[in-house]
Amino acid sequence: MEKINIVFICPDIGLDFGRSRIVHQIVANLIKNNKYEITLVTNKNSNLDEYKNFNIKIEYIPISINGRNPIQFSIALLKFISLLRTNKIQIIHSHHRYSDLLVYVSSKFVKVKTLTTVHSYTFGFNKFSYALDRIICVSNDLKKHLENEFKISSEKLKVIYNGISQPSFKIEKNENTQIKKDKITVLCVGRFDFDKGQDILINAFEKIWETEERINLVLVGEYSPNIIKYALKNNDEIRKKFRLNFEKLLDQNHKKIRLLTSKSTPWEEISKADIVVIPSRIETFGLVALEAGMSGKCVVASNIGGLREIVNENKNGLLFEKENFNELSEKIFYLYENQNLIHKYGTELLKDIMDKFTIQIMMKKYIEIYNKLLQNEYLD
Repeated sequence: MEKINIVFICPDIGLDFGRSRIVHQIVANLIKNNKYEITLVTNKNSNLDEYKNFNIKIEYIPISINGRNPIQFSIALLKFISLLRTNKIQIIHSHHRYSDLLVYVSSKFVKVKTLTTVHSYTFGFNKFSYALDRIICVSNDLKKHLENEFKISSEKLKVIYNGISQPSFKIEKNENTQIKKDKITVLCVGRFDFDKGQDILINAFEKIWETEERINLVLVGEYSPNIIKYALKNNDEIRKKFRLNFEKLLDQNHKKIRLLTSKSTPWEEISKADIVVIPSRIETFGLVALEAGMSGKCVVASNIGGLREIVNENKNGLLFEKENFNELSEKIFYLYENQNLIHKYGTELLKDIMDKFTIQIMMKKYIEIYNKLLQNEYLD
């Protein structure tokens, strides 16, 4: 049987963004199927260690998120068109708006089917954005954003939730919900940046620690090497202000906070935690909520974006108003006083993830779209 030639194109793979993990998951699962011949296109400052043992082609072209310019784009375009023709590519799957533009222009010179997975909220450049054959959104909230901001027809958009697989090692769970623990551990995982809101969590803990010091806080993360552009004015000022305030809070509470760095999913730290908090200001989806839920952990998250599609208030976790550290502190303390709910919410979240957010469900939907593209069928 003749293989389907598919290209995945994404800048800065493996450097700290959730989209890198999704690209890896899709490629890792497709190579199990001999039906596909896969080429991965990225820039040279990507970290491809996790692809070393994959039987795929890897091509480098200048598509770095930072330092974009017309000359760089022209060079990338010529190289990409040549690659498409040489490898007889049938489908291009993009994962960033900059590479979307490259794919769109290339499709004017080479007959190929195109789609993009949108992983974040974007603004501006409306005339040049989201012109590919199919547009995949990682949450319904993101779908609404694209409909409103870019006036894209709902029929052209499809939601495919990011999927999660079980960790490679067994996580021990405490099934005894009757014994109240004297101390509990709260974990937060994510790059240290304005959008992830770790300063909000520390502010909440400063209130908690005024009356209860038996609730421990662990932060896992590091500062991003990339420039994150928020949908806000004065990005540089916002970033600098966050870092100054965050460093001050860490310094004030350094004896009480356990600070760790991690370049991969910190499953071991998740397994040790009682509660995982996601205090984000901006969150299109929320992979950490899936990772915590797959481990049977209770999640407390900001009531924003895709997090609201994973965590359901008082059913499989708790939500708090964005930025409201007073409400966050109250909800963490409430769980400490009612520890039976920690187990209940974790159990319910695990059930929901197995029903809606597994890698198998995600892959089934992507393969369906690839097949429909090749058959010139429209999405349901």
